[in-house]
Amino acid sequence: MFAAFLALAQTPALEADLRAHVGFLASDLLQGRDSPSAGLDAAAAYLATQFERVGMEPHQGSFHLPATYREKEVRNVIGVIPGAGALKDRWILCTAHYDHIGMRGEGEDTIFNGANDNASGTAALIEAGRILKAVGGENRRSVAFVAFWGEEKGFQGSRAFVAAPPMPLAQIDGVLNLEQIGRTDDSQESTAGTINITGHRFSTLTAALEHGAAAAGLRLVQREPMSSQYFRASDNMPFAAAGIPAHTASCAYSFPDYHGRDDEADRIDYPHLAKAVRAVAGAVEKLASQAEAPQWADLPETAAFRAADPRVKSPGAGFPQNRR
Repeated sequence: MFAAFLALAQTPALEADLRAHVGFLASDLLQGRDSPSAGLDAAAAYLATQFERVGMEPHQGSFHLPATYREKEVRNVIGVIPGAGALKDRWILCTAHYDHIGMRGEGEDTIFNGANDNASGTAALIEAGRILKAVGGENRRSVAFVAFWGEEKGFQGSRAFVAAPPMPLAQIDGVLNLEQIGRTDDSQESTAGTINITGHRFSTLTAALEHGAAAAGLRLVQREPMSSQYFRASDNMPFAAAGIPAHTASCAYSFPDYHGRDDEADRIDYPHLAKAVRAVAGAVEKLASQAEAPQWADLPETAAFRAADPRVKSPGAGFPQNRR
């Protein structure tokens, strides 16, 4: 039934909404969304408004989780779809960073708009939340959609979330982070028709994205060595270091305009982005409704994460540095 619903969700209206979200977030008006900046603040206000518009609820009365960075207030943005039944106190997080690198250099164009990195993932949060809001169920986990500031500064927003979580870390069963899901012109090869996940082999969470991708008409592919190398390169990492199964979905690990002036809204593959949104919505629905929580695979690469799993013991792993 949910696969049929996702098929209905792939409409011109979905593509149009994604164009509108990316168009605003990656506009010159926001001046590259540096952390901190007025453009970042405007993006946060936009996200809170859109989360409310699609039917998400605030967490404990607010869509904002404020913090201080370089003596300025910054905020993660959170929208919640409450669960039901025996699983309602367990959580699945769907996340993306909404910041970028701001303005640099000289000349006519000094704004680094960050359409694929990461207005695409941020727009996907809004629309995946809209799709998921329409799906009911008698026994399902609560879902939080969270947009992070400060990823480009070394995962600052996601670190702040893990350091002062709005729900106990031991109640978070998995995190699906979204990064660079709007382009298929990967620097190595076209990724049209596919979606990737970092740490493909590292936990059973991967199976949920494979389920969602199939329903959306995409193939989940394992691209090594990038899948393993990039596991430590996005906002999933603070959660993984704290022991929570957490991965990043993307459609291009690298692309020609990465951190460049030409990462503009008109270069996004919107039909493919719409499929990626449906894949994410399907994955999150699967994670929220299945009885089994994601588990780390018994691999040498996951030993530290398994040892830190807060569902077993208090987290103890430290944060690695951003290696991007």
